[in-house]
Amino acid sequence: MFKRVALALLLSPFVYAKPLKPAPAVVKTLSSRYKLPTPVSSAGMTTGARDLADYVALQQRFFPGAVVTAGFYDWRTTSRYRGHAGLHLGYDVAMPYGCQFSAGWAGTVTSIVLWSGEEYGITVQHPDGSSVTYGHVSPKVTIGQRVLPGEPIGTIAYNHVDVKMRDANGNYVDFGGNGRVLPAPQWAVEQPVASREMVMANWLLAQNTLEMAEEQYRNEKLESEKRRIQLQALRQKVPALKESQEMMAEYVEQGLVSRLTSEENHDELENAKKELARMEKARTTSPERVKQLQKDVDVARNRLNEAKKMAGERGISWKQVQAFVQATIANDRALSKNVQAYKKNALTKNSAKLASLEQELSKATDTLKTYEELFEMGGISRNELDEARTKKQILQAQVKAFKGSANPTGHD
Repeated sequence: MFKRVALALLLSPFVYAKPLKPAPAVVKTLSSRYKLPTPVSSAGMTTGARDLADYVALQQRFFPGAVVTAGFYDWRTTSRYRGHAGLHLGYDVAMPYGCQFSAGWAGTVTSIVLWSGEEYGITVQHPDGSSVTYGHVSPKVTIGQRVLPGEPIGTIAYNHVDVKMRDANGNYVDFGGNGRVLPAPQWAVEQPVASREMVMANWLLAQNTLEMAEEQYRNEKLESEKRRIQLQALRQKVPALKESQEMMAEYVEQGLVSRLTSEENHDELENAKKELARMEKARTTSPERVKQLQKDVDVARNRLNEAKKMAGERGISWKQVQAFVQATIANDRALSKNVQAYKKNALTKNSAKLASLEQELSKATDTLKTYEELFEMGGISRNELDEARTKKQILQAQVKAFKGSANPTGHD
């Protein structure tokens, strides 16, 4: 029963990992040309920012041009955000409208408050009682949700994120450190209307980001599932071999099996025990990493929906995006060569991988045929036969899925 369930999980499209492809040159070129923020994975980020410079460095992973444009003691007059003049008591980090931004420290979202229009303030409380409020943003988190440093928690709703920190007693904290305040760049002062080309490039990047995030998530799920199945098989195999070894001693005395066969069974048992101990010790896949990769998928899907909505408002279809990409490649000789090289390299790698999988499948098929014959003669156990059959089925599914997915293009 276990084998059937494990096999079904392993072969399901949800956990099968297609060949992970890097973002092709055309996506990087368009992202740079239209100054689109580059997505990053939040998985594995656990160390909080040490100061303002550290926090800005985290944001530069999303937008390389992020800079501090307002300091802690800046004087502010009355506005739609404040009813009376006073000190700013925070820092403004300039980033483009719609760009993702991240939390700088680990904690729990305790408040999401509307500031003005589509601009909100998100407050995250940290384990030591201090808190940070991120303002002028559109939230992608909910109250009660735990967040990690570097994890995307929303998008910029104007032209910067306002970061204010308080200690456990509610006092404002100047966490500036080595962070320098610079004049606001032109793009942060003026908010130009996005061109059709920029909207199409944004849709392409969002689509590519989601595909990459989904592949990383599937890969991690697959590796975790494979390790779990291997562990379970070893946990079943070791007791079976122990029982067999106890019977072997009696059979040797009765002359039913040779001492050599008994020794081989003993060696197999010892090897299985060592492998089980090694795998138990080497279980390194963290459930937190899987959760973070799932969050990356959710963030990427939200970004894609926003990109589609923006394109829809301009009457832009995906077919037009594809035509735009092809035109971009055709009009850029260097990019065209890069894309052709990418395709050729991907095809070579895919061919080699497919050939390797098919060779493994051929060997597994021959092994299964031999094991079926041996089982009929009583030469091997049912467990060994089932393992050989499972291995062949897994390889068959991998070959089939690989043939269906290994089709590189210049903009997939």
